Parts: sequence; structure tokens; C-alpha cells
Amino acid sequence: MSWFWSKSKEEADQPEGWNVLETVEQLDAVFLASNSRPQLLFKHSTRCPVSSYAWSHLKENTELLLPAYDLHFLDLIQFREVSNQIEQRSGVQHQSPQVICIAAGKATYNASHHHIEADSLVGSG
Repeated sequence: MSWFWSKSKEEADQPEGWNVLETVEQLDAVFLASNSRPQLLFKHSTRCPVSSYAWSHLKENTELLLPAYDLHFLDLIQFREVSNQIEQRSGVQHQSPQVICIAAGKATYNASHHHIEADSLVGSG
């Protein structure tokens, strides 16, 4: 037994304020919550260096984004069905990496690849 507790890699990579999307039921709750507060979805490909860069940028700017959105992270490689549902429900064609802002059940803003900037997201919801 270890005297030291350590976070798993997934927990260590997940900053406070970000919710992990793993199921379609969680996505249902995100779209429902968008009726009272804008939601930000980040679709991340764990196989893509551009996606890793975008994820690092968003994590560094969590405090900037939290007042405007509930924040959600999706590993689209592991949870492809959820990614497919996001495309179907939002009407935004799949890209990776990608951010999609949802308000009142509809996509209000999206960006992908090097166009993902925290400053652009604030006020877009």
C-alpha cells in the first residue's frame, strides 16, 4: 500500500471545470442544459498533435471560459458514437479538433483546428 495518493493520467489531464462526455445520455443533458446556460463542447482526437495543442490552449484558459459556459470534453476516438450524435444534433460537420457552442439546443458557434481560440469563444455563446 502506498502512502501517497496520485491521480490517474486521465484525472491529471482533466482540469477542474471540464466535464468528460462519455455517453449519449450525458450529451442529452448538455443539450437540455443549453436552454439555461451556454455549453461548450471540445472534441479532441488523442492521435492528433493539432488537437493536443488546442486542448492545451483551452485548459490554460479554463478560468476565462468558465463564466460564459459549462465546459465539456470528448475523446472522440474512444467515444465515437457521442461524436456522431454531436454532429447529427448540432448540424455542424465533424472536424477534429473542434469546439461547438450550444445555446437553446442549437449550435451558435464552431471552430476547428488552429481557429480554436479562447478569446474568440468568450461572447460567442
